[in-house]
Amino acid sequence: MLNLKAIGHVVKWIFNYFIENVMLNVRIGVIYKGRVQGVGFRWQVLKIAENFNCTGYVKNLRDGTVELLVEGVADEAGSMVEAIDSKMRGYWTQKTEDQRDGDPHCNDFTICY
Repeated sequence: MLNLKAIGHVVKWIFNYFIENVMLNVRIGVIYKGRVQGVGFRWQVLKIAENFNCTGYVKNLRDGTVELLVEGVADEAGSMVEAIDSKMRGYWTQKTEDQRDGDPHCNDFTICY
């Protein structure tokens, strides 16, 4: 006879193992160029980030660009960058993006000053 409670524990363990060890964490860095400072760009990015389970930051750089770092599970982090790209498309004219495997270094998503 099958012990459904034991099977449930095994399924839960497998699920948790998959989440913690198989799903790939990434860090995506993006530099946006264009009319990206003084237009509420960082605030809008912060609002978009509230819809995703990601950490990182957005900040103005001295050269007039905006730096974005998104950390999390690859699909979620990629979706967040796509949402930002789409929502803010009228402000940025060029972007560079770098994605690397790696665990998050940030505890939440914030605006850096």
